[in-house]
Amino acid sequence: MIRISNKDYLYPQKPLYASPASRIAERLNNDADWWAEAKRDGWRCMVHTDKNGKVELWTRHHSIITHALPNLRKELEMYLPCDTIIDGELLKWRKYEVKEVFYAFSIIKKTGKLLLDNTETERRGILEATLPITKHITMPERVWSNKLDYYKMIIANGGEGIVIKKANAPYRIGYFDCPEVSHWIKVKPANLRGE
Repeated sequence: MIRISNKDYLYPQKPLYASPASRIAERLNNDADWWAEAKRDGWRCMVHTDKNGKVELWTRHHSIITHALPNLRKELEMYLPCDTIIDGELLKWRKYEVKEVFYAFSIIKKTGKLLLDNTETERRGILEATLPITKHITMPERVWSNKLDYYKMIIANGGEGIVIKKANAPYRIGYFDCPEVSHWIKVKPANLRGE
């Protein structure tokens, strides 16, 4: 969850779940209007810079992340403009093996302007222009075709699955909880569905 002011919070969107054998996964496998990204093992993290550039890290459940993470925080403060929100994951957080790596996959706000009506493709371009890839910051590869083969490769290498995203979709936020959206589809094995 993201703190915007003392009383207002924006909850990030969350994907629908689909089995790799589902009709929707099959239909989107080679649909050129959707791309796939690897679902990484981590904790959902919203990076927020305030009007003075101070970085705060939040979980999607409205908990502030207090771990020091000095190298990651330093890089985020160096590159992010004031009043900006980035959506992503802190990698390996669930197993308490914090690697100080932020997996950035969307930008919701930049220098005070909400980007909710920008398409997924436009937001990805803004994200790439805003935040460089570094030792502590990474972004997902986009795979446009043979998404289920990509899924199988991710699983074979010990990964969790993929998230398939609609290229022209907006970003939806919630004020009381995380809205589930049909333009992000998480494809994971059934035994990992709750993670």
